[in-house]
This record gives sequence, C-alpha cells and structure tokens, in this order.
Amino acid sequence: MGAKFPHLKFLSIYKSDLKDISSLKDIPLPSLEELVFEHNFVKDISVFKTLSLPKLKKLSFGGCDVKDITPLFSFSAPNLEKISFHMNEEASFSLKDAEKLKKQFPLLKKIIVLRTEYFFPKTSKDFPTKKNTVVAFNIKMPHWKISKDLFSKGVTMVDILKHSGLVESCSEARRKISEGIVKIRNRVWKNHCQVLTNEDIPQGWEFIHCGKDKVLVKLKS
Repeated sequence: MGAKFPHLKFLSIYKSDLKDISSLKDIPLPSLEELVFEHNFVKDISVFKTLSLPKLKKLSFGGCDVKDITPLFSFSAPNLEKISFHMNEEASFSLKDAEKLKKQFPLLKKIIVLRTEYFFPKTSKDFPTKKNTVVAFNIKMPHWKISKDLFSKGVTMVDILKHSGLVESCSEARRKISEGIVKIRNRVWKNHCQVLTNEDIPQGWEFIHCGKDKVLVKLKS
C-alpha cells in the first residue's frame, strides 16, 4: 500500500475487527499526516517502538483497549501534534506520562484520555503557571443549586488528583483530602465525594494544591 500510494496523507481503519497492527513496520508511509485506529480491538501498540512517521500530526486510538502506552515513548514522529485515547477505558495515564510524551514530541499540543485533556500552552502567558502542562476536564460543571441528580455529571477532587498525577490512586487521593492538605483557592477541600461546581472555579481555571505539589486545572463547560 505504501509503495502504491507514496503520498498518502490520511489513513483510517474505523470500526473493523482489527487487532494486530504489527504489519505497520513493513509499510512505508513517508507522507502520512493522520493515522486513525478508532473503535477496533487494538490492544498491543508495541510496533510503534520501531516506527518512524516523519510527517505525522495526529494519532488516534479512540475506542480501543490500549493499556500500555510506553511504546510511544520511543516512537519517532517529530511533527506529532495530537494523540487521542478517547473512549478508551483501559488506558492508564498520568500527568507524568503526558510530560514524557511532550518531551518525545516537541510539537505536541494536546493529549485526550477519556474525559481528560492534557494541553501544552505555547507560552506561560497562555495560562498563569510555570508548568508547561494543563490538565483540562472536558465535563460540564454543575451549579451547586442544581438538583443533586445532576452532580454525577461533574468531577470530584479525587478525579482531579488522580488524573493530574498528584497521587497514584483514588484511595491515596481520599487519604490526602482527609488529612486536610488538599486546597483550592486557599480553601481546604474536606469532602472527597463533593463535586466541584462553577462557583468553586469561577475563572475556569485554578491551582489545585496537594501538600507542596500543585497542578493547574482548567475546567471546560
């Protein structure tokens, strides 16, 4: 295929029975800019350890069951701008993983994992932080006065701590909250079940402090 279409820019295998993508190592795709494996049965992406796609900008495993993302840490794609694992319940991901991928792909702007997005602002002026990573929860924030049955659509502090990489597990997040060392806007967060609302983050972004560590979180409506 690569020999027949040397200028191929977009390749999508969507909603098929695809499981094995190891044959990618035998396909020359020098001009490919977007590669999509959405809604397949792909689990093993170890082939990416050996791949080089010099013009690739977008890579998506949405709706797959990829657990191990470490092969991407060796993947050669200097122009990669976006990686997506949306609708992937199996992916284990943290802020540290996002920063490793940013180091591997200097032009990377966004990583999407389930309902969480990791952004890499171009300059510190884009967000008031020295960190180069922003965790954004793509969830509509409920208002505290709305009925409680809508709160399940929001995000808890446990969610934020876990996905930001400030803690290793949800149980550790709950323990940190119970210790009284988790703060938002200089307010100690005491209830690990409480859902954040628009009133908690009126600017749309806030620093979440966990002891001496902190991360900037942007909540999108």
